Amino acid sequence: MRKLNYFIVGVSRLVIGTIIIGFVSCEQNLEVLDDSPKTAEAMVGSRSISSNDSICLFSNADSLQKPQTRANLYYPEMDEYYSSNMWAIRELPFSLKVRGGGTTDRPYFATQGLRKELYLSSSNDSKFYLRILPSSSGIPYLIYSDAYKRPLVCGQYNSNPDNKLVVVWDTDDISTGSWDLIPSSYKGYFAIENQTYFGMTDPNNPWSSFCYSMEAKSNGQLGYAKYSKQPQQEFLLEFVNGFDVKEIAFDSESAVVTLLDPVEIESNGQTEPVLGPSNITITAVKDVKDTSTYSEKGSLKIPMSKPNQLFFRPAIIAGQFIKPGNFSTGEAVDTTVFMPKAPYFSTMYEIPKRLSVKIPITVNEPSLVKVTTYLKKYSVKADYTITMVYKKPGEVNEREVKFKGTWNGIIHTTSKAKADKIVVTPNDEYRRKLLENR
Repeated sequence: MRKLNYFIVGVSRLVIGTIIIGFVSCEQNLEVLDDSPKTAEAMVGSRSISSNDSICLFSNADSLQKPQTRANLYYPEMDEYYSSNMWAIRELPFSLKVRGGGTTDRPYFATQGLRKELYLSSSNDSKFYLRILPSSSGIPYLIYSDAYKRPLVCGQYNSNPDNKLVVVWDTDDISTGSWDLIPSSYKGYFAIENQTYFGMTDPNNPWSSFCYSMEAKSNGQLGYAKYSKQPQQEFLLEFVNGFDVKEIAFDSESAVVTLLDPVEIESNGQTEPVLGPSNITITAVKDVKDTSTYSEKGSLKIPMSKPNQLFFRPAIIAGQFIKPGNFSTGEAVDTTVFMPKAPYFSTMYEIPKRLSVKIPITVNEPSLVKVTTYLKKYSVKADYTITMVYKKPGEVNEREVKFKGTWNGIIHTTSKAKADKIVVTPNDEYRRKLLENR
């Protein structure tokens, strides 16, 4: 509903704005500015702008004839934290990186000055940020150049008005700078849709209108096309600032615990050569690997300030799922059951672990003792919510983002899956068998 309100308000403003743009914008022949605050960026796959071929805000007169509602809006399912997360990342710098296509050697958006078009570069030096206006503005997002503090807009060359561009404007005129970010099925990637540049798939069908989205061209330029989920139409917001992990909260009710085939450990020992009953303790030891995988949902991809930080994992006790931080033995909190820790990785992380079990045995005469021990091993799945925070300099309160996800892991335990298999061979019989086998 929020997006529909944005659209209705935005289109009504567009009618007025387009009239003004059509008569004013392209009549402006302002001097081209190039006051790069850092080093001058070399133009790659694009062209310089001369005073005879300046850029103006685009004029889309046909949009006045288009319907003021669109029947086929594409907005994928969004999680409950989407809006609050987008608000939390406002005005935080990020690079823009194309997902794929014919631009793999130049994946990043780059600026080259005010009133100049963006191009694709191998460097991620150029940074951008989002500004979010009240919903009554009809503008979902504004995208600003971090270096120039000016908005990105849809523009065109005076000499080639059919070739629409992504431009860093030289004022705060946002009449063609309304953007919407459409989450893709690839986490962190978005289609970037201009809310004032319309097209129609069927000129005879008034309900076939759509908003043009940014598209990376193979020649290194940035243009527009109807969004069709192509890799060259989806862009990663690659944030500069890392967030601190505040909490990873597991949902015990969602946990699924599956008992797997037991781990077999073979061990042996020999009693002292004394007459009569003798006690022996055999230690069964085996090195195994637990696993841990965090599958985070949500549209944004937020970096951690400490990407290799380790966290307690869930544990299995008596076949039951136990979440970290909510378990104690006696009066003291026992964290050993949640060890070893594991990082918050989306790929499977292996955790070396040593299983050690002591087996006391009584024999009646000097003997060789062989034991096979069977220990329980579990596959575990549980939902979780991760909370991360960032304190922006100059602000009193922390920014907070939340994501839901599913944790998967393999957990080995020292609980017995079934009774030990114990074979006792008296020493005399053992020696006789050795001689027979020679």
